[in-house]
Amino acid sequence: MNQDNTSRAHAAIDELSARTDAAWADGRRFVDQARQSLHDGLDETRERTPELLGRAKAQVEDFARRRLDGARAIGADVRHRVDVAGERTAGYIKDEPLKSVLVAAAAGAVVALLIGAFASRSRRNRRS
Repeated sequence: MNQDNTSRAHAAIDELSARTDAAWADGRRFVDQARQSLHDGLDETRERTPELLGRAKAQVEDFARRRLDGARAIGADVRHRVDVAGERTAGYIKDEPLKSVLVAAAAGAVVALLIGAFASRSRRNRRS
């Protein structure tokens, strides 16, 4: 009977050892597959990085070009409006020279009064 128990114990140990070996092999296969998957992902990333960076660069350049073109169009529109206003002003001066001189003198006087008022207020504030 003692030998029978020993035989069963050896059989259980052998079975446990076989199961442990199988689990170890499964774990190693899992780790190897995970490592290979990681390497494959890194390789794909290395291969696609220049393409993705090129695409991003093209998108940024396109965006900048569109914004620059928009700014140029706005600048051209402002220049045109200034030219039109200048032409109208010159036309008004030619048509109404006396009025133009009086309006300019009045505007100059208002500006001079405002500057004088601000200057005197500034002097009073410094004294206080």
